Amino acid sequence: MPGPMGGPGRPGMNTQAKAKNFKATTKKLINNYLSKYKLAITIVITIAIAILLMITAVIPRKIRRKKKIQPQQTVEVVQIPS
Repeated sequence: MPGPMGGPGRPGMNTQAKAKNFKATTKKLINNYLSKYKLAITIVITIAIAILLMITAVIPRKIRRKKKIQPQQTVEVVQIPS
């Protein structure tokens, strides 16, 4: 129960459960409960990566061509002898 003005409740009333062994719990979750969805999850992750690569690589080139903007040219810095 929260204290006055939404502050913390009574001391020692922590109701959050914490995983004792996160690695084993995660492995159990994936192997037992998500095993029938492994193929679907793999497909979704693969499509997401492909879309990300397309957005970062292909689309900026098309925008540059459409606006006829050339990539930035490098400028050579020459030191003047003193």
